[in-house]
Amino acid sequence: MKLGLRFVLFALLLSPYFVYSQNSKKPKTNDSTSVVVGLNKTNDSVFRPDTLSNQEESPLDIGRNRGLFITTPDNKMQMRILGSVRMYVYYDTKLMSSNSTFNTYEVPVDSNAQLVPNFNFNVYKSRFGFEVTRLTDVGQIFVRLEMDFEGPNNSLRIRHAYGQYKNFLIGQTWSLFMDVESQPLMVNGGGPTGNIDIRTPQIRYTNTFAKKFIYDLGLEYSQPQYQSPDSVQASTINAFPSITARLSYSTKFADLQFSSILSRLVFQYSNDNNSYLPGYGFMVAGKFYPPKHKRNTAYLMLSYVNSLSHFITTFNNAGLDAVYDPNTGLFASVSAFSGYLALSRELIKNIDATVSVGYAKIFNKDYQQELDFRESISVSLDAFWHIYEGTRLGAEYAFGKRYDKDFSSGTASRVSVLFYYDF
Repeated sequence: MKLGLRFVLFALLLSPYFVYSQNSKKPKTNDSTSVVVGLNKTNDSVFRPDTLSNQEESPLDIGRNRGLFITTPDNKMQMRILGSVRMYVYYDTKLMSSNSTFNTYEVPVDSNAQLVPNFNFNVYKSRFGFEVTRLTDVGQIFVRLEMDFEGPNNSLRIRHAYGQYKNFLIGQTWSLFMDVESQPLMVNGGGPTGNIDIRTPQIRYTNTFAKKFIYDLGLEYSQPQYQSPDSVQASTINAFPSITARLSYSTKFADLQFSSILSRLVFQYSNDNNSYLPGYGFMVAGKFYPPKHKRNTAYLMLSYVNSLSHFITTFNNAGLDAVYDPNTGLFASVSAFSGYLALSRELIKNIDATVSVGYAKIFNKDYQQELDFRESISVSLDAFWHIYEGTRLGAEYAFGKRYDKDFSSGTASRVSVLFYYDF
């Protein structure tokens, strides 16, 4: 009896193996509601990014091989769920208003300096998003939505929200008037002083000519920023979108880019009069790979803008696209110049270091206040340790100096650490 009972129990334990071993292969089905879930499926996936519509990646973006890939069995649609948990820690020698970037525009001059040190922990740089690629009878369609927590009062903020089809892109992503891939890897997400780092709603067309050149044409929107006295009632409207153009060229030793932008600011006054200001800008950037120093990479960017200072990260939210002229009672354009130079080197395996110098300048008007911003410069030292796939630890020391119109100046520095895991 006991032997028979043991035999029955043993047979019951083995029964799942005999039942399911006959159906070990994945059943074929055309049901697109069923899904196949996997990790790191970019290498063998049937979904390939078009060479004209590759998404631009900033140094701190989530890697393309990270995330959870969900694919329908008919291989007609794939969703990538991506995210990153990021802890940002910093210590300021003087009180500065930004808790996400080191901005030399915020450096207090000596007469206004608050010597109270400022220490902060936050996770506002954490991100999450979705990417969907669908194969259709007319071609492949790609959609991306990504958000972080750096909105007002640390609310959700849309970083990217766009769709791509062949040569066209519609939605919000990196402006054509910048070169995100020519930016060095830095803990400070805003990059060096004078960097251009802006995402805009846009309509973009991309194509090639002469085999090695890629050109982009776009219509973009960004909110003008200006300074207005309390006694003046004025507002701006956009008569037409900004027109942007970009030309890119790559060789074995360098990736080069030239960008331009054309816009127009329209001011409406309380007396029903209007004034029109020209907005334009030019930018050249590059990423260089010295042939005899494969462990080194150099980065360069130079820009000049008129009535579009808010494109430069240093002047974002500073209201320096235009200033009020008390002599004419109208607003006048403000021009700005910026640029940076950076050098990165692989010190040892999985550890990189970067030194960068940035500069930003406003061409002041005679009627501006003596304590208005004139120019600033910064020097930053960064090191990143690639601990594991998708996991990094970065440390940065940044020093900045600001000059006002009367040449009074102030200095500040920040020590910061960024730890993140891209899942």
